[in-house]
Amino acid sequence: MTAISTFCTPGEVIFGAGARSVLPDKASEFGAQRILLVTDQGLRATGQPAQMVSLLRTVASTVETFDQVSGEPSIETLEACRAVVRANGFDLVVALGGGSAMDTAKAAACLAYNDGPAAGYFGVNLIPAAGLPLIAMPTTAGTASEVTPNAVFADLSVQVKKAIVSRHLLPKVALIDPELTYSVPPAITAGTGMDALVHAVESYVSPRATVLTQTHALKAMELMSGHLRRAVADGQDKAAREALAWGSLIAGFSFATAGVGAVHALAYPLGGKFHVPHGVANAMLLAPVMQFSAPAQAALFATMARSLSVDAQGLTDEALAERGVETVRQLCRDIGIPQRLRDLGVPRQALEPMAAEASKIERLLINGPRLMALDDIRAVYSAIW
Repeated sequence: MTAISTFCTPGEVIFGAGARSVLPDKASEFGAQRILLVTDQGLRATGQPAQMVSLLRTVASTVETFDQVSGEPSIETLEACRAVVRANGFDLVVALGGGSAMDTAKAAACLAYNDGPAAGYFGVNLIPAAGLPLIAMPTTAGTASEVTPNAVFADLSVQVKKAIVSRHLLPKVALIDPELTYSVPPAITAGTGMDALVHAVESYVSPRATVLTQTHALKAMELMSGHLRRAVADGQDKAAREALAWGSLIAGFSFATAGVGAVHALAYPLGGKFHVPHGVANAMLLAPVMQFSAPAQAALFATMARSLSVDAQGLTDEALAERGVETVRQLCRDIGIPQRLRDLGVPRQALEPMAAEASKIERLLINGPRLMALDDIRAVYSAIW
């Protein structure tokens, strides 16, 4: 563990069923009169964007909507949103949606008044100044973008996903209302839920982990693994939805500080080149990457297995760690996560260039218990092809 660590969160975290009702009060605290709501077209049918606009119009003179965010947002989408913020003199940005909408809103609000192309900020701590205040409202339980300093976008020029990481991206307010997740379809519930589980697993075994992050990570594993099947089977299961919202949130607290690792590194080429949803890519890669990494930290993986409700009686750490891997595999099967890359349209000849691309993402590859070399990455891709 690191000797010195920093734990960062948004300025305020508000959680609870019906919490969206406090949105006007929070907007008023910023003195906002011109507000941009950033969301995606897929949410229109739920009526949620219209509801938030109505709430915001009770306290602001102008409320407009940017809803051009796609499932896998590109740097071009970010630039379009950034241009809207700059051109219209907004003084507050509100994000409503999954990770794509929140990442776009975070980066657009922050970069609106920082110069230069947005692509120039790919990397860590490259943004010189804070931007507009942002309120983030997740509608899925998975990315935890509302409490992290990260924003991920597809760079279409090289067909790979890249991250902007800066403390200036942290929202001023994270407003988590589990009721906003009730309408999420089963497949998206499954993918986003597994994304949160990956955040918990990877941050728990990170070299940058601390007692604080690991405490959050273990509880997140318990909540996600214990309630994800229920939420996929019945989206109106209020207790399961609230548990997933808590699990996603506290997994976000953990990985915002400790970071993620090889699962995310290998997932980026799948999203950038073949538009595999981020949560699905992470879910497919989690078990094989865990299996590769476990021998380096058997005791840590055994502790994780206990949080995944594996019966530990009579098992060595090594055996318990292996049971944890199989538990993750079974969870993926139970909730309908695809099992093979070929079923997602990924040709076998793509594995080698993907492996080469993933091997370059050293920032993530070094943040795990066992460093993956190029041959190891090839083997993981081959195992799930």
